[in-house]
Amino acid sequence: MNAALDLTRCECIVWIAVSDELPDAGTEVLVCYERNDCIDRDVTIADYDDSHAGESPWHVDGGLVSFGIVLYWAEMPVGPSRL
Repeated sequence: MNAALDLTRCECIVWIAVSDELPDAGTEVLVCYERNDCIDRDVTIADYDDSHAGESPWHVDGGLVSFGIVLYWAEMPVGPSRL
């Protein structure tokens, strides 16, 4: 069987609008954000921490300069297990 069609290896990602709900503080999640250098959207890993007043609650490692407004977030997927 083709691994791409093997549903036992699939993992569903549920995107949640930030206007509906936010992750718990200190949580690493996937985020979908508007890029600040073009009209596209992108996805990356970010930490959510709302403890610093006046600063963005979203923190991204690696010097990502195109990181803009976060629109959606999702729990981190578990990833593939050992076969």
